[in-house]
Amino acid sequence: MLTFMRSILTGKLPCAAGAGEERSATYTAAQLAEVWRLANLPPHELGLPYGQWSLAKLRPYLIQHRVVPTISREHLGRVLKKGGFDYVALSANCSAMSPCVV
Repeated sequence: MLTFMRSILTGKLPCAAGAGEERSATYTAAQLAEVWRLANLPPHELGLPYGQWSLAKLRPYLIQHRVVPTISREHLGRVLKKGGFDYVALSANCSAMSPCVV
């Protein structure tokens, strides 16, 4: 019980996955802005050998460059959706990683 109370006070809660893993409750506004900024850039502008982002490509880039300490692909998708990004091209004017107005 003491460990649980300490994790509440520090802002870190145990993950459902278990075994000592922890996750932060939220990301800062600066972290979210950087995720959205990077997602809006073509990967080749960052020296990467592909033309567009996927969740599987963006996630390790964000972690390796310490934008976020960790993030699942599922949560990254939610973060991008919150920022106005849509992965489904809904019209000819909407690319896979561009913010789309639906």
